Amino acid sequence: MNPLNSELHLTKRLPTMIISFALMCGLALAPVGWAQTSPTKSDPQAAARFYQQAQAALKADNYAQAIALLKQAVALDVKKIKYQTALADAHFYRAEKLEGSYKWGEAIREYETAYATDKIHRRRYAAIDLTNIGVAYDSLSQYEKAMEYYV
Repeated sequence: MNPLNSELHLTKRLPTMIISFALMCGLALAPVGWAQTSPTKSDPQAAARFYQQAQAALKADNYAQAIALLKQAVALDVKKIKYQTALADAHFYRAEKLEGSYKWGEAIREYETAYATDKIHRRRYAAIDLTNIGVAYDSLSQYEKAMEYYV
């Protein structure tokens, strides 16, 4: 008798097969009653944790991770300007790194993102953002465009 054809084999493998199929289809399976672990809409404590993790990511020059964490912090505590300006700083630092790799177009987008926050909360930093955008355009030999950004 072939064990693959037996009912016993099928009943033992069925739960594993269902889970495998669900995972292949992108379905999330969780037992009934399990709570989601994502933070709620306004959660200052969770925002502070994301901010601390982002600071560690910045120290490790992991700008993409820092930006993702700071976006979560801002979403959880919109009123905390410190999180918004830290996010602007992360974009600025990432832009500087991109400039070092001669990725001027990407650097410009990062500086523009930083500028969106800095023009509201930190005017002096906004001027630096604009100047750096001008330098990036200058490096791309787009001199007329660069002149629009020099402060």
